[in-house]
Amino acid sequence: MTALRAENLHFAYQDKVVLDDVSFSLPRGKLIGIVGPNGSGKSTLLKLLARQLPLQRGTVEIHGKPLLGYSLKALARELAFLPQRPMLAQTV
Repeated sequence: MTALRAENLHFAYQDKVVLDDVSFSLPRGKLIGIVGPNGSGKSTLLKLLARQLPLQRGTVEIHGKPLLGYSLKALARELAFLPQRPMLAQTV
């Protein structure tokens, strides 16, 4: 069963296209790594999936339900995103 499906994703920062017509499907319960050179769109892709950036074009579904159909809290129960340089809260 496909847990996450993305079709025809496109994202650009102003005039710089970072993702163009990206499609994939991922099975449930698998640990996935995304690798590629600097500036290839890895972080942008993950930010799109985590709804930290808005979809400009394309669709994302989790268990057949559109990404925007999930509240951020419900989305956090479905996928985890660990950035390369996580922001840590600092208390004084």
